[in-house]
Amino acid sequence: MSASLLDGLTGLMTPEVVGKAASLLGESDAAILKGVSGTIPALLSGLTYRTEDFSFASSLIDLVRSPANDGGILSDVGSLFDADSTSPAMILGDRLLGLLFGDSAASFTKSLAGYAGVKSSTAVTLLSVAAPLVLAIIGRHAHGSLNASSLATLLRSQKHAFAAAVPGQLSNAGRYQGTPMRERPVYTGPLIEERTSTWRWVLPALAALAAIAVFFPQFGREDQAVDRVQTAATIEPALVSEYKLVAPRVAAPTVTVYFDVNQSAPPADVIASLSSVIKYLKANPGATAVVSGYQDPSGNQAVNEELARSRADSVRSTLVAAGIEESRIEMQKRVVTEGAGPPEKARRVEVTAS
Repeated sequence: MSASLLDGLTGLMTPEVVGKAASLLGESDAAILKGVSGTIPALLSGLTYRTEDFSFASSLIDLVRSPANDGGILSDVGSLFDADSTSPAMILGDRLLGLLFGDSAASFTKSLAGYAGVKSSTAVTLLSVAAPLVLAIIGRHAHGSLNASSLATLLRSQKHAFAAAVPGQLSNAGRYQGTPMRERPVYTGPLIEERTSTWRWVLPALAALAAIAVFFPQFGREDQAVDRVQTAATIEPALVSEYKLVAPRVAAPTVTVYFDVNQSAPPADVIASLSSVIKYLKANPGATAVVSGYQDPSGNQAVNEELARSRADSVRSTLVAAGIEESRIEMQKRVVTEGAGPPEKARRVEVTAS
């Protein structure tokens, strides 16, 4: 390739683009330039770190290959600063931010605003613009031949350049990013636990003594032998509960995650909303999660469907980041909300453990 990903992105931030952004956002040119100069390498560095998780890399390559990532925005970067948040490119970028930061996006945005000296709303816009650009530049380098493994290799080959360009005040951005799944301890032990007990040898010994007494009366009267056998038979059921501990059955939960208007990034309380499902799935390795995104029956149905898909994908990414294998998550077709219920009913994702 003729230029690195970082060079390709920073080269798009021409004085004209920076000036337009500054005018629209009510900031100085210097502040906007400082903001984008910190945002772009921070995103690239974060993606490089997270691709150590193959599941994350697979989700990232799905975004890169999306039909919405056609590269057209690379020729008109300035238009992104006043683009509708429901445009395909912006929705795709929003999904990337949700995948990368999860429920920590607000914390990173606050740090970015402090570093660049801009309003929080400006920092949000800078992230929203940088994310689809990152996907587009990766797509340009991919030429249709990139997979999860080669994408990770591409990013890691440039990781030193990314890290060197991240400003010192944003160099700890990794703490705002989800931990790769391979580093998260996941309980995979059995639900029935064997306990070491002296009864393992006491029971066979009692049975042996009873048999000796039956066949060799000189060691004791026959009725005594029968008593021993009856005693062993009486004790054994009680020992079963001592020998094995069986976890109580817990009903499979269903939870609902509500989203803000025109937003697909997970809400701040998404982990709390999903906690019962995550706990159930970790305690039951054979269980699965069914994720259903809902969409509004009114308005542009193509946009609504993409929002529903993006929201469902962001919930799936949150579950994966929490340690749930992606193979255990079933994505259902989007559901159109019917009736005249409250607006938030059309901005929800339901997750059912089964």
